[in-house]
Amino acid sequence: AATKPAELQLSFAEGDDDLVPDGVIDAADAAARLRLAIWRRETIADPWVRLSSMLSVGTGEVEADIVGFTNYAIAY
Repeated sequence: AATKPAELQLSFAEGDDDLVPDGVIDAADAAARLRLAIWRRETIADPWVRLSSMLSVGTGEVEADIVGFTNYAIAY
């Protein structure tokens, strides 16, 4: 039987605007913000895997379909 994915929605609206940690909020941070996505990692020994994500810069949210519970993070 097919499994219907759950939708994971994470907010970055309260996060630091200095995404590229250089002490300056500039064009590099704006470019990084446009690359934000949800990433998954099954175990600490596994690499992070970028998920197909929908980014909404205006609301400060990113969402992705998931089929299980594990470690998730927002990154660029």
